Formats: sequence, structure tokens, C-alpha cells
Amino acid sequence: DCGDTLDVSFSNEIFPIIVDNCVSCHNDITTYGGRNYDSYEGIMEVVENGKLLKVINHLPAYPQMPKNADKLPQCYIDKIEAWINQGSKNN
Repeated sequence: DCGDTLDVSFSNEIFPIIVDNCVSCHNDITTYGGRNYDSYEGIMEVVENGKLLKVINHLPAYPQMPKNADKLPQCYIDKIEAWINQGSKNN
């Protein structure tokens, strides 16, 4: 159970999902695609341009992320989408 999607916290809920699933390839050493997700600011770049939701939802014409791995659990995607819809706060 992923819990509810009300008032989603970046530091307690979103950042751990990103760290567990994205930061191994997108960090300050291996910035695949020019992306570094080990900070709020780095993640916000793909939030603001709309690509984060597209790649994690495996939409056509976008790279499927995490690369060479199963799609994230739907509850993680729902949490990320709720956080974005709630203003992508650094909370």
C-alpha cells in the first residue's frame, strides 16, 4: 500500500522514489541525458517541462524509465502525479 495522495511530501515520499529508481543513472557523476536527480532542483527541470510523467508512464515517443526495467508501481506514479498537481512543493 502506497498510502494516500493527499498533501504529498517531496522529502518523505517523492525523493525516496526518485533515489531508489532514478539516481543510480541520473546523478552528479553519471548524468545520463544531462540529468541529475539527486536534488529538488534537478528533478524540477523534468517536472516543469512535463517529461517526468511521460517517461515514467511509458508514453509513446518518450524513453521508458527506469531504463531497461519494469514500469514503476502505479501507486508511485500516482504519488508523483499528485505531488506535481499539488504544486511540486519542496516540502
